[in-house]
Amino acid sequence: MRKNILLSLIALISITLIFNSCKKSSSTFTVIPKDTKAILVMDLSSLLKKSDFINMKDYSFYNFMIEEVENEDKDLAVLIEDFFKDPTQSGINVFDDSFVYYVDEGEDEKFVVWTLPLKKSGKFEEWLKKIIETTDEDFDVEDKGKYKLFNIEDEVIITWNKSSVLFVIPIEQEDNLEDISEYLMTLEKENQISENADFKDFYSSKKDVSFWLDYSIISDIDEYSYYADQIDKNLSDMKLSVFIEFLDGEIRMSSLIDVPEDSKLAEIYDGKFNEDLLKYSPDKSLALISFAFSPEALKNYLTENPSFSGVNDMVEQQIGYSVEDILDAFGGSLMLNLYDFESKEVEATDWDLVYDEELGTYEYEEVIVMKNKINPLGFITFDIKDKDLFNTLINIVVETGSVEEHDNYYSFESQGFEYYFGVTDNFLFVATDKEFVDNLDNGFSSNLTNTDFGKNIKDNSYYLYANMNLNEYPEFLFEEMLENEPDAQLAFDFVNETFDYIEMKSSGKMQGQISIYLKDDSENSLKALLKSIDKLTQEVL
Repeated sequence: MRKNILLSLIALISITLIFNSCKKSSSTFTVIPKDTKAILVMDLSSLLKKSDFINMKDYSFYNFMIEEVENEDKDLAVLIEDFFKDPTQSGINVFDDSFVYYVDEGEDEKFVVWTLPLKKSGKFEEWLKKIIETTDEDFDVEDKGKYKLFNIEDEVIITWNKSSVLFVIPIEQEDNLEDISEYLMTLEKENQISENADFKDFYSSKKDVSFWLDYSIISDIDEYSYYADQIDKNLSDMKLSVFIEFLDGEIRMSSLIDVPEDSKLAEIYDGKFNEDLLKYSPDKSLALISFAFSPEALKNYLTENPSFSGVNDMVEQQIGYSVEDILDAFGGSLMLNLYDFESKEVEATDWDLVYDEELGTYEYEEVIVMKNKINPLGFITFDIKDKDLFNTLINIVVETGSVEEHDNYYSFESQGFEYYFGVTDNFLFVATDKEFVDNLDNGFSSNLTNTDFGKNIKDNSYYLYANMNLNEYPEFLFEEMLENEPDAQLAFDFVNETFDYIEMKSSGKMQGQISIYLKDDSENSLKALLKSIDKLTQEVL
């Protein structure tokens, strides 16, 4: 079957990609339309070096793959191993870029295209023929003059010229595969992606893996166009760039949203964190989130939404304050810190099968049982400008009768645990830890103010941290999972031995960075990750 051809090609081409590298321009630009709105770029030469791919044959998962392929097709296994010895035999240019992009030519004509540069198209054709021969299919190539074409059951087309090979895969329409292939292979210079200034700016900054999205693609989709308009009226003018880079001990993903000058969305992030909140947090964390925003900008942004006025009036009728009043009462800083867990047995309702002597049958009855419950210890705080407004809102809650009032806070019980909330002169808080409310007056003696956490919170409009050292969490948190899930221990060990922590932070109004830090920072993170995967593979196989 020709479908086997595609599977064989995927196996070999995927490996081929690892040997690609990037330059400041690419021969494959000639087959990418100027109006393309979603493109993935891979600097696989860099990935080759960082993963130490030349020694990939020492990894268990590589040898397992070869054995699996060999069981199905010995000739294909030989081709793969030969390719590792000499990747240039494929005819693919291993000194240029690879792209995956989206083509939208109408309601029922949407395609994904994967393109690779060619150095010698004749050698690629010979290589393709060898792959096809392993599937016992005929090699039927159509010569279109400027390009050649191989049709795999009208489901995928492989087409190539002297400089590029394309794999054209339909999303919604299969009938026009040959037409779209001709269109891509005969693009005029003015219609090529090299003429798109926004993409060229993005491409000049690319990393190991890079992704570019024109947000107008969302407004082209009927199901999402309405919601896109609600988010921002200028959404169609926005561009997203994402860059993934493998560094020593760190996997870093940076993002940049290019917004129009008159967009109010970016102004929301133009806030400065209130440092006073830091002293009301202990200097420890398992997970932490902070955000500094402009309440005024958020209000201006929301009021542009046609449906906001109705919501604003409804809230005011219900509680006496409008959404605008509440936003004006916030200072613009919030912090959530989770730093421990507690576990205890509490009474809970359950259903049990009980024998009814009168009926002579078993019936389900509600019973009280003791169950182990886990409660996170931490808090969320918001700095405020209008203490009276929030006290009024809290009084509405207090009037329900389920809340206990204390000197400077309120508490209530739920499922055997105590929860706390209240307002001070500076902030509104909700906490699950009694230690937090005990330190309301003066703050914690050992707090976040002069820590790395504190610096990151002060320097960024938003900041997120998550500890991935699972051994630093209470044992009871994973106990049930490790006992009941056979493979849970493998996953637990993989995460705990490989990763240190995750950090997300802003570096500008519409710029952000996510970093995953690995335990081993002595070598490139991609190689360290592959070694961890290989260790996991050895334990699984």
